[in-house]
Amino acid sequence: MAWLAMASQAGAEVCDKVVRSWTPDDGPATIISPLYYFIWSPVGLIFILLCALSVVIRRRWLYFLNASLLLIFAFLHAVNWIDNEIGNINRAAIEEGCLAEPWLLFAFLFLASIVFTIAAIRTPKQMRK
Repeated sequence: MAWLAMASQAGAEVCDKVVRSWTPDDGPATIISPLYYFIWSPVGLIFILLCALSVVIRRRWLYFLNASLLLIFAFLHAVNWIDNEIGNINRAAIEEGCLAEPWLLFAFLFLASIVFTIAAIRTPKQMRK
């Protein structure tokens, strides 16, 4: 019965398409995995750079830019997740263990956009340019 829990060839092909860097030796994905993949992806690194830049420069428009980009990325990622969910691609990857549901990632992106919006609204008047 233990062989039923191991990754099969068909499942490994699903995992290759959904999570490119995952191998069966990595073990099952956790709820933190999508957040980890996002932070270390090129898009995530650009967002980290923009966040650091906005904290250093402290311009209102940059805070709003960060908030809007985070919301747009969260929306596009959610639409992609729902679209793939309809086709059962994500469900097969979750059952295989190479993908976790990205609800923590959505919550992180949404809360980060709220933080940047509040920071943009609360910046001192002399820095609002």
